[in-house]
Amino acid sequence: SRLFAWLVEQINASIARGRADAAAAAGGGVEGGRSELQINILDIFGFEYFEVNSFEQFCINYANERLQSQFNEVVVRLELEEYRRESIGCSVAAFEDNAGCVELIEGRPEGILSLLDEECRIPRGSDVGFVAKVRELQSRYLSCPRLARSSFCIRHYAGEVTYTASGFLDKNKDVLRPDVIDLIKRCSTSPFLHRLFHSDAEPDDCGAVDTGEPGPA
Repeated sequence: SRLFAWLVEQINASIARGRADAAAAAGGGVEGGRSELQINILDIFGFEYFEVNSFEQFCINYANERLQSQFNEVVVRLELEEYRRESIGCSVAAFEDNAGCVELIEGRPEGILSLLDEECRIPRGSDVGFVAKVRELQSRYLSCPRLARSSFCIRHYAGEVTYTASGFLDKNKDVLRPDVIDLIKRCSTSPFLHRLFHSDAEPDDCGAVDTGEPGPA
C-alpha cells in the first residue's frame, strides 16, 4: 500500500507539472491550463467466486459492489432526475439497487468491516468471534450456513457468495512487525525506502535525503 501511494503521488505531481507548463506556454488562456498528460485508470479484478472465498475475494467483491453503486447513482438516478427537471419523458429500466448490500459491508457502527475492525482490537479476538457478530446482523443481503460456524453469505448484485472467515483477522491487520520496520529504516541506504516507512510520529534520523526516487536497497 505504501508503494501504491507513492506511485499515485508521483503521477499526480507529474500531471500537475504538465498543466503548469502548458498554462505557461499558452499564456494562461482558458485552455492553456489543460495538460495532455492525462491518465485514466479503471483497474479492478472483477467479481470473484471460488470454491473457497476468503478475505481477498471479500475485498475485491466489495470494490465491485461500490463501483456498481456509483454507476447506479451517476448513470441511472442522476440522469432520471435531469430528465424530470427537463420534463423529458422516458421509460425507466429496471436495475438492481445494491445500496443495502453496500451498507451491510461498510455501514457504521454495525457493518461487516466495522465488526472486523472491532474484533481485531479486542485482546482475544478470533475469526469465529467475528463471524458470530456478523450472524447477528439483520439484512436481506446476508445469510449464514447452519453447519459452518466460520462462514457467512452475502447476496451481491452479481450473485451470492459464501465467505470462509478463516484468516480474516490476520489479513485485515496486515502489519509489519516494528523490528522489521526499524531494521529497514536503520540498515537501508535507499532514500526511497526511508520515505515509504517514514512515520510522522518518529522523525527519520538516518540522515537520508528524501529525493522521492527509488534507489538501491
